[in-house]
Amino acid sequence: MNINQDSTTSLNFWLHLTDTCNLTCDYCYISTLETKKNMSIEVISQFTCKLIEAVALYPSIQNITIKLAGGEPLIAFNKWRDSIEILITEIEKENISLQIRILTNLTILNMEMIEFFKKYNITLGVSLDGLENHHNQYRKFQNGEGSFSRVQANVLKLQQHDVPFAILVTISNENIDGIVELVEFLLNNNITFRLADAKGSFIDMLKLQAILDTCYLLMDDYIEKGFSPKYKHVLCDLNMINPSTTPCRMGVDACAIYLDGSIYFCHSQFGKNNALGSIFDNIDIVSILKKGLKFHSLSEECNLCEFKTICVGGCPLYRTKDNKSPMCSIFKSSIPKIQKMIFRDSQINL
Repeated sequence: MNINQDSTTSLNFWLHLTDTCNLTCDYCYISTLETKKNMSIEVISQFTCKLIEAVALYPSIQNITIKLAGGEPLIAFNKWRDSIEILITEIEKENISLQIRILTNLTILNMEMIEFFKKYNITLGVSLDGLENHHNQYRKFQNGEGSFSRVQANVLKLQQHDVPFAILVTISNENIDGIVELVEFLLNNNITFRLADAKGSFIDMLKLQAILDTCYLLMDDYIEKGFSPKYKHVLCDLNMINPSTTPCRMGVDACAIYLDGSIYFCHSQFGKNNALGSIFDNIDIVSILKKGLKFHSLSEECNLCEFKTICVGGCPLYRTKDNKSPMCSIFKSSIPKIQKMIFRDSQINL
């Protein structure tokens, strides 16, 4: 196939800017954090060149989304700020829509950062796993102190300065009892949020379903108060709005880039010997990332499921021996409830 006939319209990247983090979260799956290294100016510059090359080779590309992550990326803000600013400027010259998102524990925030976010319309994804007692159980600073009060104060600053953000909630057996209380807090404050399981951890599925059912009842009550279940809530990576043939975009039009420029199917694979390539390879980045399609496959049961295009088997890297998501029963129970809420919201707002 001629590359100029490729139908790729968007590109999505997870850019791993640092292996340094100031928290010690038990469920963290980034195995390289102990290196405490940062992505160099040279690597970010080369990544910028690869993006410009891709835009030229694939004229159908209209949108690029880049997630700045780590580690804790805001620890290294002064190390990557100028390079990312150059990247943004260069991509804008190509008349491409560019969205920058920062994934952060939000324990670090100052006015210089806020001004940078506002200047470039950057959205933040903020990790919050409960209110004070539950969040502090395993989102602690290296000295053992909980981080909730710091995060709470910085969320208020984002709101005061109109910086867009969403709360990312990771559910495990350790914080599951505080999820309903947290969701009610988020609904009361009209905050967009995502609920997801801690990948690779055992979770009591019966208890999780009961907790989610209670959350959906709460959400349903808030629809008449302006809550939009279609746009203000996501469960894991379910494709509730746009049906898909894959559970995520990885290997389709997305990939994760480690701080040395290595290209991976997913950020959870950093530190393993299975990189798809490198941004320094003499091949365009779209061709490299599409090698990740090999990770996507569905079981016969999933192929026959009525929710196939919404769940698509769940994360392909965390499936059971029968190639199904460990969240399968949760998805089958939750999807109809979410669909019902979305429909009710659409009727109310006709």
